[in-house]
Amino acid sequence: MHQCDSVHGDLKAANVLVSSDGVARITDFGLSTMSEAGLRFSETSATQMGTMRWAAPEQVLEDSYRSKHSDVYALGMTFLEIFTGNVPYFPECRKDINVMYKLQQGILPTRPMDHFKDNERGNRMWGLLESCWNRKPESRPTAEEVMES
Repeated sequence: MHQCDSVHGDLKAANVLVSSDGVARITDFGLSTMSEAGLRFSETSATQMGTMRWAAPEQVLEDSYRSKHSDVYALGMTFLEIFTGNVPYFPECRKDINVMYKLQQGILPTRPMDHFKDNERGNRMWGLLESCWNRKPESRPTAEEVMES
């Protein structure tokens, strides 16, 4: 998707379907944009930033457009959701407004040790998620780099 200069804009587990042969497919392109073009396919959603718990800090705290960098941030949150079975920042934040406070303070989700053990694999995966959530968008890995990890 990013190779075609497209940005999803609302990536989360609810927007990923898995086929019977185990292939993940991204759905719900209502907030997608062409990153190199000024064209926007849709602005009909209730929020331009996508869903709060998956949205990158620059989208929530600044007036920033969706980007490949914000998609990678959301991808990290989506992985967290898939591995834990819970939405990001749950159970410590039951309301989205509390997520916004966490973002303002630069607080990332707490590492769930039962899902990300303190071993080589758990540390490597948690490190990947933290790199996806880097506060500086340009310091996040690309989607391709995440796939290769």
